[in-house]
Amino acid sequence: MENYNTLLIFGYGQTQLITDTDSKIVNSDELLSLNAVINDIYSKKPLENNSQQDYIRIAIYNNDFSDWVNGNPNDYFKVPYDELNKALIDSLVLEIKNI
Repeated sequence: MENYNTLLIFGYGQTQLITDTDSKIVNSDELLSLNAVINDIYSKKPLENNSQQDYIRIAIYNNDFSDWVNGNPNDYFKVPYDELNKALIDSLVLEIKNI
């Protein structure tokens, strides 16, 4: 498992990785594994939630949860970390670290 504290995916086209010792921001369009992580989180959206796949920010808090924010407070949703595909997240974290 890759070491990080928070992974932030911004709708304006940047992704930020925060660790205990560093913070790194990269352009999202450089990340080959990003869409798989986004799609995994969105696939866990509760059925009663009307959120579309547009987002302002997606946050992944290591070993805690992910949340999806699209600007409408009624469409916000959280996904427990245990339900996320950790292999996809690890791949994305490693990719960011290597840029």
